[in-house]
Amino acid sequence: MTLLSKKASAKIFQENNQKCRLNTVDLHRLHVPEALFYFEEAVQGARDRGESFLRVIVGKSLQS
Repeated sequence: MTLLSKKASAKIFQENNQKCRLNTVDLHRLHVPEALFYFEEAVQGARDRGESFLRVIVGKSLQS
């Protein structure tokens, strides 16, 4: 990813997840490589916190 792509995906991810619970990660509006990066981070974070599940939101919402 280029620097601008990283900044854009970080902003999108932050906006999507600012109101999500710790065991939820919202990946919609991200390209596959970006989504995979954040998904792997979320899985590791859930494992570190001892979570028994991780809710993953993918795809396009009706408001996108």
